[in-house]
Amino acid sequence: MYAANVGDSRCLLVSNVKGSTRVSMLTKDHSPDREDEQERIKECGGVIMTSSQYDVKDDKMLSFEPKRVWSKEGKWPGTAFTRSIGDTKAKELGVCADPEYTKVRISQDDTMFVLGSDGIFDFISNEAVADIVSEYSDPSEACKALVGIAYNKWSENEERTDDITVIVGHIVHNPSPSPFGGALRKVFGLS
Repeated sequence: MYAANVGDSRCLLVSNVKGSTRVSMLTKDHSPDREDEQERIKECGGVIMTSSQYDVKDDKMLSFEPKRVWSKEGKWPGTAFTRSIGDTKAKELGVCADPEYTKVRISQDDTMFVLGSDGIFDFISNEAVADIVSEYSDPSEACKALVGIAYNKWSENEERTDDITVIVGHIVHNPSPSPFGGALRKVFGLS
């Protein structure tokens, strides 16, 4: 299985090992908290700090706000991610569209994968996501449950919600005589 990402959406691989749910993160979030991402942004002239730090111009100020990418010339674009597709102003500050790739060999223990936007993962841990989706045999029902839980978590913690998008795919290990293979046929609903 190959996973590639740009931004702060995430891909998880969920496994069942001897009756226990395990989760592996197949992508890395492109966040201003990552030191390697910070270096690229700084080399391109961008500034990384919270909105409050930018307003006060004190990069040592403590804050629990998320770090963002800013211009030295004005308070824009304020992105909370360091890689993105299509943001030309942010690109001038080092925000790039270069994906990072991961390759894993699927084992018999692997049961499903989860692709989700940061709105899913901001208040729900990877482990909790894996536990939630493992309760459902229907990927569509797993998605509905996860979106509902994420929305409720956002409502409890913020006045707004972020984008909440998720795809759950079950991995089927039965060989199929079809040229597509059993796993792809199940994921894409082919008969």
